[in-house]
Amino acid sequence: MVKKLLMNGLLALVAIGASGCVAGAAEEDDDSEETGVADLPLGWVSGGVWAAGSGPVDMGDASNRTCFLTGILGDFESGNEWVHAYISDGRWYLHGNNTHGSARVLATCVSSTLGRTAEFSWSQGDPGVDLGSDKTPAGLPRACFLTRMGGDFNGMSESVSVSSSFGHYWLTGLSSSTGVHARARCITVSAMSTRATLAHQFGVPAEDDPISMAMTPANTFDTQCMLTGVAGEFSSDNQNDHSIIVWRHQQLQAQYFNVWTTRSRIQGNALCVK
Repeated sequence: MVKKLLMNGLLALVAIGASGCVAGAAEEDDDSEETGVADLPLGWVSGGVWAAGSGPVDMGDASNRTCFLTGILGDFESGNEWVHAYISDGRWYLHGNNTHGSARVLATCVSSTLGRTAEFSWSQGDPGVDLGSDKTPAGLPRACFLTRMGGDFNGMSESVSVSSSFGHYWLTGLSSSTGVHARARCITVSAMSTRATLAHQFGVPAEDDPISMAMTPANTFDTQCMLTGVAGEFSSDNQNDHSIIVWRHQQLQAQYFNVWTTRSRIQGNALCVK
């Protein structure tokens, strides 16, 4: 019951849709910012919700924040489907393309550009992309999160993820379908959690509750959690059929990680930093 209440509150948030949409805001690549403003521990600055059929959502000034994906919902059934948090003309935007009209995406912006990299890009068929060391030369930890995902997610053979191996971060993926791709950025942080993995298979558990876990204690203001991986089948016109979301409970100020599907199986990965 608790999980269902959490999910109902979350879906109400997503139903708000894409207020703040603007015209234009074409995507552009920006140069790496190895130096920048920092507010450590990280604070939450802004965020956005984009809905299929809407224009780009303005998430604010790129000079004092960095934005990452925190939620994926709905249908990704062709190589033309994508969602993206990106910089254009000095501002962050959240946008996408969804031919089936059910996709939603959530993003969170944190109060730092310290060590922010340009976007790294991986497409199916490519080898893993080296995102650099997991520490700065001064020994501070770095963290990397998804800024874009897309393609035909038709089952657990489709995945995109950021992971750490032998002291470096890597952007990788798998696909037996078409057009699967991802992008990521990295920033410098003061501390991080262990990466969390949640998977949900329809009918397991039998009561069909969403799989949910608390990522942070209540009243935690200095820790932010974002997505590092997405896998599985996103093949329904109903956005409520598939969702991988990190979200903040407004009363408790705790962050929860929810994974839910009414078909096949999906999996998400998330990491918290401060």
